Parts: sequence; C-alpha cells; structure tokens
Amino acid sequence: MKKAGIILIIIGIAACALLIFSNLLSGSLTSSFSDLVDNYSTPLAFIAPLFIIAGVILRIKCGLSKKEKAYPFVMGTLISIDQGAHGYTQVNSQPVCRLTIQFTTNDGQQITTRIRTIIQLTDLAQFQPGIDIPVRYNPQNPQHIVLDFQEEANQLQNKLSQMQDQLSEADQKLDQEIAAEKQAAGQPLVVGKLLFLERTKTYFNDKEMSQYEMSQCTLTFQFTTQDGQQITATTERIIPQVTLEKEQFKLMGLSYLRYNPQSPQQITFIGSLDNIKPDEKKHADEQYQIAIGQWTQEAIDIRDKGTETKGVILKSNPTGNIVDGKSEVELQVRVTRPDNSTYEVSVTKHVPQNGMAFTVPGSIVHVFYMPDNEQHIVIGFYA
Repeated sequence: MKKAGIILIIIGIAACALLIFSNLLSGSLTSSFSDLVDNYSTPLAFIAPLFIIAGVILRIKCGLSKKEKAYPFVMGTLISIDQGAHGYTQVNSQPVCRLTIQFTTNDGQQITTRIRTIIQLTDLAQFQPGIDIPVRYNPQNPQHIVLDFQEEANQLQNKLSQMQDQLSEADQKLDQEIAAEKQAAGQPLVVGKLLFLERTKTYFNDKEMSQYEMSQCTLTFQFTTQDGQQITATTERIIPQVTLEKEQFKLMGLSYLRYNPQSPQQITFIGSLDNIKPDEKKHADEQYQIAIGQWTQEAIDIRDKGTETKGVILKSNPTGNIVDGKSEVELQVRVTRPDNSTYEVSVTKHVPQNGMAFTVPGSIVHVFYMPDNEQHIVIGFYA
C-alpha cells in the first residue's frame, strides 16, 4: 500500500508536468495553477492533483514498509507539535501535524528531528510536549524517522503480560508465606537480628509501577533459642520496596521469628503481629533483652511480681566502667511505699546512654520492689 502511494504521487506529478509542458508548447503558460485549470478544463487537469493527494494519504496512513520495520526502535520525547500558521493541514478532516522529536540512538547519538503525521482529532489532546513517542530511525541517516505506535502497543502488551505473570507468581509465594506463618504457630517465638539481606528477584521493576515494586529476599538472622543456643539461619521472603526502607530491614534490624525446636536452622519469618499472641510476644521481647544483657530474669520477676511505686534519685556516682556499652552507676534512691512511708536503698546499675539523664539527683523514676526483700529494686529510667 505504501508503494502504491508513492506510485500515485509520481503519476500525479508526471501528469502536472505534462500539462505544464503542453502549455509551454502552445505558448500560453498561465501564471497560476487555477488559471491552468480554467484554461485547460480537461479530465487530466483535475485528476492529476487527486493522484498526488491520494498518494500522500496512502503514504501517511499505511503501515511501515518492511525496510522501515527493520529500523532500530527507541522511545523518543515530543518536543513540540506544529499546528501551522493558519491551522492544520487536513486529510479526511484529520489534522496533519509536524512533530519535533528528540531521541537517543542505540549508539548514544542524541537526535532532534521533525516528521509529519496524521493525528486523529480525538487523540490530539494527548500529544503534549514531554510525552514518550515510539520511533524507528534509519541507522544511516538518523534524521529520517518513522513512528511505530504498533510496536509500542506490542511492547505494552508484552509488559502487561509479564506483569500479570509476575503478579501470579508473587501472589502464589505470598500465599505460601502466609500459610507457613499459620503452620508455625505452635513453634517457639524469638526476636532475630538481621545480619544480611540479599535481593534475589524483583517484581514490577518499572518506573510506571515503582510504587508496587517488591523483591524476593534472602534474609540471614541471628537469634538465641529458649534453651540458650545462639543460631544463625536463613529464610526467604517477598517484601515490598516501601517496607524494605524501614529500620526492621536494615543491618541489625529486629524481626519476630519462629524456629523448629528439633532443627533450629529451620525458621519462619513472622510478617504480621496478628499471628502472635500478646503473651508470647512479651516473652520473646524479654528473652531478647536478657540475651543482649539489657535485663536479667531477676529484674523481670521483680517487675512482674513486685510492687510498683515511685522513687527519687538522691545520689549518682558513675564509676567509669562500661559494661556492654552501658555506664556503671552507683545510685542512692529514696523509695516511697504505697502507704507513703519511705526507705533508702543503694544499688549499682548498668545504664544505657539514653538513660543517663534520669540518674541526675532529683530525678523521679519508676521503681519496682519485692515487699519481702525491699533492697532488690528495678528502676525504670524511661518513666
């Protein structure tokens, strides 16, 4: 069809040339084409322009030639759309527009060129500067381009198909992960420390779908079992990109895990607190604090079974010793009993850096003590 358009144009031009040549021979060359038509009201005078117009229409509207389809395909950017000084040229009531397009060739050349094309009136509003334009260019002359919206549509269809496949695969794995969490419900719950995260596969890695991007990750955790074993184990998980940016998935971040008591290397990542009972979460948090030396079992027992009240720091004497990153401080505390009577007790505590401000004399702190042994107290520095 495109070759037919070229043939029609050539026939039309040849017919016009024949009319002009004939006029020259007669010695009465007219000054304009309208005069030529007036003076030579022959079928040829009317048919010749029609051949040219029909050829242009075929040339513009027909699909790409086999040679043009072999041109390299790239996405360009629409720089401007020329409406013409007196409005659009129209073919079949559809505007013929001149587009200025910029693109980069496969070998890195940046090209700016122009092309005329018919744009449907219903689509005209979509052609705004900055939009992507599908382009095929002649490798020998990159200024010569053709538009290939069919290839763009094909690529979009392929992308949608790939995304659908990715969505099905991701959904299947997410369902498996949810089922695994539920199956592991009876296993011991611990807090694991993230040692390493590796992305092994990315889903929806596309600028138009970046908000839905998720990755299949290999996660390596370290944790302490309930019988005191220190375990390093690996599991896999699909994690949305927005979730990966949270502290939980940075180096040394904390997550809840369940492990198989017969084989502690087999762990299940717990992604939802809905799958954790409040009492087992509390126990896991306490065991982690004990494992890292933040608490002792005695302190937990006093907190859980003792009497809660208030105390006032009377004296504070940092010894200069550092134990597990915490400052050793000798404290004298006045404790108020529930009946408003008081007693004083001297204790040595290992205080984290963010708790030192609560050891200043005069500070009011939470205190837990055992009524049958008032000298054993637990101080809450974050009251």
